[in-house]
Amino acid sequence: MVDYSNLLNKRRSSRHYLDESFSNQKMEMIKDQLAKLKPLDPKITTRFVITDRDKTKAKFGRYSLLAYSEVKPGYLLNIGYMLEQFDLLMNANDIGTCWYGLAKEDNNLEGLSFVIMIVFGKTEENLNQDRTRINRKSKDLIWQGDFDARVKEMVCLAPSAVNSQPWRFISEKNTINVYRQINYRTFIPISKRLYFNTIDVGISLCFLEIALTKLGYNFTRRLIHGESDDEKERLVEYAIL
Repeated sequence: MVDYSNLLNKRRSSRHYLDESFSNQKMEMIKDQLAKLKPLDPKITTRFVITDRDKTKAKFGRYSLLAYSEVKPGYLLNIGYMLEQFDLLMNANDIGTCWYGLAKEDNNLEGLSFVIMIVFGKTEENLNQDRTRINRKSKDLIWQGDFDARVKEMVCLAPSAVNSQPWRFISEKNTINVYRQINYRTFIPISKRLYFNTIDVGISLCFLEIALTKLGYNFTRRLIHGESDDEKERLVEYAIL
């Protein structure tokens, strides 16, 4: 994976966009980066489509990136993991982004189901500076067990739907287990939490692997693919080599 580590403390959601189009050259760069996204599970077929925002149900942004996928075990984790790479890449190129989960597109694509979108475009916000304050849960709440504090801090920066941060990490010896927690106060209906929170955990896996790689940890990953409605469910196991 590309080294995104210097972006984790700068990455932000933008909700105010300029009504300006990108040049053909800029759009080709974006499409080229999109084609290089690394999947969590390469066996899951995905497609990403860029369109004008006003052709979707999103209420702001200049463009929309629509994510489509096979519906099979692990597909929500996979989309979260891949799109967060796009999110970071765009911020690195001074392009504003925002995960947009409220707009459910009705159309599917070549047998693949619509999953979620990210809106993006030019913004007046400064995307190239560290943020002095990020509203996140403490690392002691989301991570149990001894491990490198730097990894914990980097993972705590991951974004999530309504800042719910539904991931939980438990480390013991050379193993990190990743869980999804859906029992918390939020205005997301309980019927939708499993869906969005599983995408969120995929986002956190992106941050975790960026941190591990940056700090020199070698690891293997085992996807457990749990997507039941259990209050707390283990989704991924990492072995630190």
